[in-house]
Amino acid sequence: MTGRLRSLSYWIPLTLAQLEISSALAADVNSLLSQARTAQSAHNLTAAEEAYNAALERAMSKEQQHISPAALEVATFYSQHQQPEKAEDVLRRALNAQDASGQPLPNEIPVLLRLRDFYRSGRGGDHVDFETRLVRAWEIQAGPGSPVVANNLYSLSGTLEQSGQLEEAEQAIQRGIAILEKNYGSDAPSVGFALSRLASIQARLGKADVAKEARDRASAIRQRGSSQSAVRAGGGVTAPRILSKRDPEYSETARKARIQGNILLSLVVDTNGEPDEITILLPLGDGLDEKAMEAVKTWRFQPGMKDGQPVRVPATIEVNFRLL
Repeated sequence: MTGRLRSLSYWIPLTLAQLEISSALAADVNSLLSQARTAQSAHNLTAAEEAYNAALERAMSKEQQHISPAALEVATFYSQHQQPEKAEDVLRRALNAQDASGQPLPNEIPVLLRLRDFYRSGRGGDHVDFETRLVRAWEIQAGPGSPVVANNLYSLSGTLEQSGQLEEAEQAIQRGIAILEKNYGSDAPSVGFALSRLASIQARLGKADVAKEARDRASAIRQRGSSQSAVRAGGGVTAPRILSKRDPEYSETARKARIQGNILLSLVVDTNGEPDEITILLPLGDGLDEKAMEAVKTWRFQPGMKDGQPVRVPATIEVNFRLL
């Protein structure tokens, strides 16, 4: 077929099949999504788009509990077909519909997470609002002292710093550090990781003394856990490359609590291409940190090289946990 995909809010039915699909009230959301998948498998992108649009409209108008899953699938469809503007529009419309329907804030978490990932992938725009709403949603869902809240506060602090809202960024990362210290102890690697961001923000605020204190604490924590034999990539040292990896399993505790997000780990790739000294830098809690470490232990790498010989090289790895 030729021609561009139509917009989310307007279409002209051209065939009997499209006429049937465009009547969103005649089918439920799951049926429309099924029709869309069938059409996409048959490479009938026009029919697939019509069905996806109808599913989204149906969810937003009649079946609000399906807004998030429908929006995520429709946004994925547009992203796969190189139409990021439409993917973004779907997610924003879904968020507005959830707000209008009075759904609890935690119900918005899947859409908010996708929007955050969307902007992280290179799309511009001010997404402080999404990050702030995610923090509030997780405070309701998991409790204000949960590691997932600290995880999102770390992300929010970075976004606030980039947008020039330095005082708010400082407050966000300080809240995150307090949660991490309470859950993991004041010398935990995750605390040192967050302290580095605090030092950066405080330096930009002109708070030289407290910035140095935070930087020194972060350095002390990092040195206690760092490998003396590893050399960083660059300057003649090549970076390791992932050869194989296994996705982590979900912990039952996290599944029941519906915890989602990204865990950041540090490790050293040894000369055999195996991960060593695995450490959690940005946790989620509820058993997901352990599941991430279990999975990463099975990963295999092409080791870093220097002068034609394999060397131990440190690396950071992000492991994503998402629920459908």
